[in-house]
Amino acid sequence: MNGSRHVPELSTLAWPDRRGEPAAAFGHRIAPLVSTRGCYANCTFCCIAAWHEQALPGKRYRERPLEDVADEMASLHHDRDIDIFVFHDDNFFLPSGVKNAERINLLADLLEARGVRDYATVVKARPTDVQPKAFEALKHRLHCIRAYVGIETDADQGLETLQRWAQSKHNHRAMAEVERLDLYTCFNILLFDPDTTLASLDDNLAFMEKYAHHPFNFGRTELYAGTPLLARMQQEGRARGDWLQWDYSMADERVERVFSLANRAFDERNFGAKSLANTMMGMRFDLEVARHFHAEVFDPRWLAEGKALTSALTIDTVDGLEEIVAHVKVGEASKADDESMIERLSR
Repeated sequence: MNGSRHVPELSTLAWPDRRGEPAAAFGHRIAPLVSTRGCYANCTFCCIAAWHEQALPGKRYRERPLEDVADEMASLHHDRDIDIFVFHDDNFFLPSGVKNAERINLLADLLEARGVRDYATVVKARPTDVQPKAFEALKHRLHCIRAYVGIETDADQGLETLQRWAQSKHNHRAMAEVERLDLYTCFNILLFDPDTTLASLDDNLAFMEKYAHHPFNFGRTELYAGTPLLARMQQEGRARGDWLQWDYSMADERVERVFSLANRAFDERNFGAKSLANTMMGMRFDLEVARHFHAEVFDPRWLAEGKALTSALTIDTVDGLEEIVAHVKVGEASKADDESMIERLSR
């Protein structure tokens, strides 16, 4: 494709066909929508940025007019009784804290003018997007009840490999800000990538433990078509497979062993169809729905217990991963020792 391809204005595209019964939480109907397309960043592992770069050169990030977004939300609210709006934007935010605050406040004003008042939102953000004025408006004007913050990694090595355009300090500032606002936040950690070291595992485990009361999941950075990371792995002769599924081994054989053992030990808990880690995220969302829409009956002890359960799961997960790392650091172990550890950790 070339740059002469016509790119339609987002405001001219039809709204989604939403026939059928929407999802709901405690009777509060939920609808997904998008206010932007693409992402302004260029992480090496991200298929989103790769797709937009190849399909729409020079148009990797586009905004819908806020009037159009507000019209869609008002239609959903008044015609379908939707009061929870889940923004599935690849990145809800602009690369400017000032402009983000202005955009959020304007959308709130437009919704109020259209009679949309008792509602809640859910968004996704990069750590560098979590800035005080924007997030204060997000919580108090757009009534955000959950923000997924794309931490991905807190290790300097991982931040470099994935080209996150962020530093560890931005991750910690982001978490400090959402905690100041008492805004429910969850995240993922890409614990493993092609260059992961035992030291970077330790860095990420420390981050997970520090923010134990926030639900999270962990995994490996995958290789997606068109991404700089896949191109690099192919150039280095480290990519295996084809477009159906690319695979690789980590540079450090000890880390590869940690990955293999962790996958088996945490398969059901973290990666299964009904994994406890994802169930915990859902439980915390339900609590926030209850807290936002039913403040008159909400008991703060429910939230305290939810955070305590989340922390207990996180600490147990970190302890298990640290045991696997220690097990590998000791050196080669018998298959029986590996199996015994996996059986115990997977209970």
